[in-house]
Amino acid sequence: MAVGSAAGAIGAGFSLAVWVVILLVGPPLERRTMANARAAEQAAQRLVPPS
Repeated sequence: MAVGSAAGAIGAGFSLAVWVVILLVGPPLERRTMANARAAEQAAQRLVPPS
């Protein structure tokens, strides 16, 4: 029983650590991705001649 509880606690701790990393790293990474996408779209629009 103690082994099962220890394994469960380790699993819960790992899951908590993963969620903390996702919540801390996710928003800045998304902002950077969106900024890169906007820059790429603007660069592509400059390459297209006006009609």
